Amino acid sequence: MIRSNKLLRFIGIGIIFVLFIGCAGNPYRNGWKYLEYKSKGITFYLDKEDNVHEIAVFSSIDKSNLEKEDNKLRDKDLIIPGVCAGGIRIGDTIDNVIRVFGRPRKIKIFEKDIVVYYYKDWVVVEFRSEEVSRIRLSSEYLNEHKEIHTIEGIKYGDNEEKVLSIYGEPALGIGGWWKYRE
Repeated sequence: MIRSNKLLRFIGIGIIFVLFIGCAGNPYRNGWKYLEYKSKGITFYLDKEDNVHEIAVFSSIDKSNLEKEDNKLRDKDLIIPGVCAGGIRIGDTIDNVIRVFGRPRKIKIFEKDIVVYYYKDWVVVEFRSEEVSRIRLSSEYLNEHKEIHTIEGIKYGDNEEKVLSIYGEPALGIGGWWKYRE
């Protein structure tokens, strides 16, 4: 009987939570939606009007582009999914990132091999085992540097339809803040 009361209480709390989410909306969304393309190594964060607000590049499944050394991979205005953004590449060392962006305003250690550097205008660089594994260019940064675009032509302010027409359906589509955002 005691176990069934605990189970009923647990189910009741679950139902209340579902009703709350249904009425109040997902508290983790905060008006944000994101389109994540894991196989390509890019995420587009959309604002409440469904326009590109932030862009993150991370290590993708396809590593062939990382092996190429090309001057355009160091172009601060070019974002190549799974490869580079803001003049730094996935796999770059901490020293290379400091050469491009300077000293971070804040450093956080999340696990012994995960370190996150926070820069002015909310540029965030994640390192795993002392190599860049994710680069996130914030709305503040992208708005200030309007010439920044993906190799396919997506830039700050473009609408969701343009992203979907170029990249197709994403692996993930709804979410809130990236877990390292302060």
